[in-house]
Amino acid sequence: MTIDTKSEITENLHTIFNEVVEFLHNITEQQFMQAPDGKWSSGQQVLHLIRSIKPIAMLMQGDIAQIEAFGKLKRAPWDYDTLVHNYLNALKAGGKAPKPFEPKGVKPEDKEALTQKFVEVKDTLMNTLEQWDEDKLNQYCIPHPLLGNFSVREMMMFTVYHTGHHLRFMKAYTEVAA
Repeated sequence: MTIDTKSEITENLHTIFNEVVEFLHNITEQQFMQAPDGKWSSGQQVLHLIRSIKPIAMLMQGDIAQIEAFGKLKRAPWDYDTLVHNYLNALKAGGKAPKPFEPKGVKPEDKEALTQKFVEVKDTLMNTLEQWDEDKLNQYCIPHPLLGNFSVREMMMFTVYHTGHHLRFMKAYTEVAA
């Protein structure tokens, strides 16, 4: 897949975020809670996405000195396919979401509130990304808990993949139980 420019990233984020929102609006509270044993339900998946996306958006809209503190990228930039390959290898090697990103305690009645929170977080990220210049996306880094520093561009590409990754689980777990 080719996702590189700010406009390609924005278009892909917009598409995948809207797919998540549409999916959440079209499932029942029961489906929101369904998952195989030991796996995250759709409710937990969306809570994980909220917890993953919100800090990125907050960093990107905050004081640039906060981002500068993470330093510069100390490797060649990754394209989308390399980023996905490296992420999947980290997962295969046992990588898991750190505690702050783990979803706990989701209830059926949380569906609407979590859907609304996801919309708010994705809107914040999209509005924040809009303010960034194309050339600045490679200039600054944001840490990823499994893969180290990502350029802001890489973090946006990762967010496209990561959101789709969790949406695929949500859809699969809903279909299995249907």
